[in-house]
Amino acid sequence: MKIVFFTSMVTFFVLNISQAQIFRYYKSEELEKTFYDNVEWKQKIREREIEFEQYFQNEFLLFEENITEVKHLQVVFNILQTEDKKVSLDNIKYQLKALNAAFNNEIAMPEDDFYKDKAYSAGIQFCVPEFNENFIRVVTLPKGTELRNIFSERGEMGLQPFEPEKYINIWVADLGQYNPQGQEFSIAGYAQLPMRDPLKDGIVIDIDHFGEQPNNELYKKGYTLAHLMGIYLGIRPLWGLDGEGQCGGDGVDDTPEINGATLICLPQREDYFVATGCFGNLRRMNKNFMDNIPDDCAAMFTLGQRRKMHANLGKKGPRGYLIPLQPFKCNDGRSTSIVENDVVKASKVKVMPNLAHSQISINIEESIENINFSIFNLSGQLMIKGVMESPSKDINVTEWPAGMYYLLVNQHLNKTSNVQKVTFEVIR
Repeated sequence: MKIVFFTSMVTFFVLNISQAQIFRYYKSEELEKTFYDNVEWKQKIREREIEFEQYFQNEFLLFEENITEVKHLQVVFNILQTEDKKVSLDNIKYQLKALNAAFNNEIAMPEDDFYKDKAYSAGIQFCVPEFNENFIRVVTLPKGTELRNIFSERGEMGLQPFEPEKYINIWVADLGQYNPQGQEFSIAGYAQLPMRDPLKDGIVIDIDHFGEQPNNELYKKGYTLAHLMGIYLGIRPLWGLDGEGQCGGDGVDDTPEINGATLICLPQREDYFVATGCFGNLRRMNKNFMDNIPDDCAAMFTLGQRRKMHANLGKKGPRGYLIPLQPFKCNDGRSTSIVENDVVKASKVKVMPNLAHSQISINIEESIENINFSIFNLSGQLMIKGVMESPSKDINVTEWPAGMYYLLVNQHLNKTSNVQKVTFEVIR
């Protein structure tokens, strides 16, 4: 006999075991709500999403999509650890392995699961270019420091995004707890959908949900980042993320909408029906990474989710800039140093302030011999070039449009050439 398990019963069960377990809470919806509460941003997002959907449904699906293609993406970890909570290199490697397993359908689905045949590789591989202090940036804060509003605080902590036009920036920090009406949740993190504010873009994950967490009964395998990465690549949670209530869905045709995060792992067999709580009383897909189920339960993306993420990474997609123009090979895990020769030691380049309004200052420590500089916008347009005649050079950017820019510093020394790149932003 088929068992029907309604959403109200799920909620009752959750409330009765909540005192024994702290569930995971994502703040992505709060971040999205800040845009939808702003009339100008809401209109801008609507227009951009309509344009993207036209590209996705027409040009991408008809001409670009290659169902066998694997996208390779590079990430940077910005670690805001505390003296009592530190992140090891081994745990960073574990997290990458777990993330790639999630996105490449390497996690076994139960043989009797109703949606087993819908599990599909997302076809995305993540890596750190090199395991060194350039791509794993660490700041150690005093014991007990919590960064609940990390998007506004990260600059003060010394970890502005590193070349966001090229790498996915992931911040790891202690985000604390969330206590709605006396119910305690752990804040797992948040991520921003594409086509939003570049100043807030990226992924933030709580340090207690990062990598392997053997003492966390429900969230020990490192799959929290898979959910956040899905949002970053354009997939909403199954319950929606538009600030307008539940049953909003993830914007993908082959996944059911649900009326809220599932939180507990329930079987999903042919003879065991867990309702979504949305119109049509559809069956929950509670093994999907875009739900909020325990790590032991999470196992799948769908073909539709893969296509939507690949479209966001397509030639005209909002995340297409993350795909390198030239093939690259990531470091195999060996520890390396960014200081590899005397030429690199000779010039340490900084742009101040990183968020500039009217003027920037290029500062070069130590040697200034034979140094040229060029500044480009993200479209590759040359803004200015010249020669460093002293350790510091001021440049007026008052007339430059707001946006990201990058400085290239080229030093010729001892018949060798060293090019360094520094990213900064002009704001208005």
